[in-house]
Amino acid sequence: MVSPPDPSVLPPGHYPSPNRPGQLEMWTGAAWMYDYRTPERPFLLEAGDQG
Repeated sequence: MVSPPDPSVLPPGHYPSPNRPGQLEMWTGAAWMYDYRTPERPFLLEAGDQG
């Protein structure tokens, strides 16, 4: 039997990493997989950026 999706859990994919700021990390839907990627566009401000 298949359970309905849990809307409180992100689907698998690459998300901002809790382990490496500024990197994307693979989320399996249950745990971080330590598969890192550099985003095409940085999403963290560098020192001195006004935002």
